[in-house]
Amino acid sequence: MDFVAFDFETASAKRTSACSLALVIVRDNQIVDELYSLINPQTEFNYRNVQIHGIREQDVQDAPTFGELWIHLAPFFYC
Repeated sequence: MDFVAFDFETASAKRTSACSLALVIVRDNQIVDELYSLINPQTEFNYRNVQIHGIREQDVQDAPTFGELWIHLAPFFYC
């Protein structure tokens, strides 16, 4: 079985506020690649989200935006 599994953490309740991404690539039932990256959502963080995942605004200040990260991720989704 081949698939891509991914999980986002968000800075707030907004769906567009991704602040981290974990991704795993599975081919023939074997994990063949993994990626974790912080993401700069360029938005304010809600204290409740920070309590859940522990990622703070200062943690992502030098991280890529989702658009900058997507150019590296897109090939995994377009086979």
